[in-house]
Amino acid sequence: MNVSPASLPLTMPRVAGQGPEAEVAHRAGAAAERPAAAPPGARTPGGEPLDRAELAELLDLRKRDAEVRRHERAHMAAGGAYVRGGATYTYRTGPDGRRYAVGGEVHIDASPEPDPEKTLRKMETVRRAALAPANPSPQDRAVAAEAAARAAEAQRELMAIEAAQDSSHQTGTESGGGLPPGSIIDRLA
Repeated sequence: MNVSPASLPLTMPRVAGQGPEAEVAHRAGAAAERPAAAPPGARTPGGEPLDRAELAELLDLRKRDAEVRRHERAHMAAGGAYVRGGATYTYRTGPDGRRYAVGGEVHIDASPEPDPEKTLRKMETVRRAALAPANPSPQDRAVAAEAAARAAEAQRELMAIEAAQDSSHQTGTESGGGLPPGSIIDRLA
């Protein structure tokens, strides 16, 4: 099998106009920061009311935050035991002074197992986790493709093992009857 990173990131890319100067990466834990609803009277950190442009930006950030969190939760739910840690989010501070997730990623263990059958099952789960969100990112699709390739390799290994077992079984049954020499039928004959 190809040797590649054991943990592959499943990501929700940032949207244009939300550059790194306004972002902070953070690993989400049990007490992940959740932005509050933007009431019509939302205010700046200094207490001033938000203007229409700031309110529009705030609503866009809230929508993006919900989309990013939903995307990463889908990866985590489908990845199960193979998810490594929680989701990592990239934040942007809104005009109200709160942080909103604008990007994120979940790392998933995509390393092969010692047994090709276990690798096959694992890669099927990794692929499902990569494609779990409604709109998988290009990185998600790349992880799914890598998992599919590893699954195909594991399938080839399983077929080779089965072929070797069939070959050794056929070599021992050339006396006819389909059973190896020394079987009950052979002894009775």
